[in-house]
Amino acid sequence: MVRRGVLVYDRQEWHSFSGRFPDANFENTRLSYEDREGNIWVGSYGGGLVFCSRPTVVRYTEADGLPHRKVQCLAEDRRGRIWVGTDRGTACLEGDEIHSTKTGSRVTVMEVDLRGTLWTGDSQGNLSKGVRATQMIAVRTQDDLEIITALCQDRTGGLWVSTSSGILGYTEKGRFVALKERLPQGCRTLMQDSEGVLWVGTVDGRPSLYYGRPSLYYKDRSNRLHALESPGLEVAYGVKALCEHEGLLWAGTANGLFSVDRGSGRVRRYTMDQGLPTNSIWSLGTDQQGQLWIGTSGGVLNYRGEAFHRVHLGGASPENQVHAILFDRQGRVWFGTNGGLILYRPPLPPRVS
Repeated sequence: MVRRGVLVYDRQEWHSFSGRFPDANFENTRLSYEDREGNIWVGSYGGGLVFCSRPTVVRYTEADGLPHRKVQCLAEDRRGRIWVGTDRGTACLEGDEIHSTKTGSRVTVMEVDLRGTLWTGDSQGNLSKGVRATQMIAVRTQDDLEIITALCQDRTGGLWVSTSSGILGYTEKGRFVALKERLPQGCRTLMQDSEGVLWVGTVDGRPSLYYGRPSLYYKDRSNRLHALESPGLEVAYGVKALCEHEGLLWAGTANGLFSVDRGSGRVRRYTMDQGLPTNSIWSLGTDQQGQLWIGTSGGVLNYRGEAFHRVHLGGASPENQVHAILFDRQGRVWFGTNGGLILYRPPLPPRVS
């Protein structure tokens, strides 16, 4: 305990406990107590007694029915079912039951389209439509199979597909239509922003970000993508995640977290020097309260204002290597990690008496 807050030690380093609850007053803390259920009680001089509930963390692995514990991607359908893509196939969580389909191939991406249909892409270059894979579209370049790296549905209902070797295209009448331009750096992630612009993050090399409007490529596949070359992005490479947050474009890369003001071109970079556990960012997401969540190779954080707050998923390293983040309709947070699927229920807002 310190005069202006409460710190907690996780056997490796100190973290701000009071920083997780910005609406509560932890100044002049006099005592703290953890009850048998893991809830924290904090007494302060003049600030009353603060009750902080414990977050709930539930982990699912092969023992619970997953095809494999390494989870690459997540999706929620219209019925509220949670779909899980693993290194050995897919699984569906419906209520308390898990239904698995083992395929032997690594499921790399998932997307639920406007009609509620689940699409999956795998490491063998197959794009599958429907829960039972009623339609499969092979994405190939001549005789070489491609790893499907990202799926993104645009506002018109078109499904965009990217591959590890830099192919970008869309599905049309049961076939894959590739743009004539191929990105030599390889494609890693796709996102359409609130203005309808499609963003492409590359696997390696520079430029690391490209953009364009889908409608242009439907009309003419020879139209070129535009590279974003704002000052400050020259050190960005290996873009694994894209997200919109507070009017900015956020990019998770192998060299830190970047925010880009698309109007002014201003770029800001966040690294371990600003509180990240590692510079390798694997996933991003924004919850219903407008908080930015960051999945890394060394843990999860959420970002509020100017501060990063660590979210503890477990003591083992694989559980803190986060490939995917999903916020479901019930307000729960799901993480796809190297140590399994993790359900995280944030603590309730603190009560003061």
